[in-house]
Amino acid sequence: MSSIDDKYNCLLNAYALTGTAKAKGVVEFLETLIESRVKFIVFAHHYEVMDMIEDAVVKKKINYIRIDG
Repeated sequence: MSSIDDKYNCLLNAYALTGTAKAKGVVEFLETLIESRVKFIVFAHHYEVMDMIEDAVVKKKINYIRIDG
């Protein structure tokens, strides 16, 4: 594996970790919005973040639409 491949893999790993690190805070904030009965739209890049958001919304029995692509 070349040095460029190593750097690229490290960058991808760091990028994924930033998504999962943010997810808990995002979910807590969205739970506040849900409790306030506020409508909102979420744009997310990380599937892990979207999955965690979806889990929180499902637990609260909130109607939602998820579009991945």
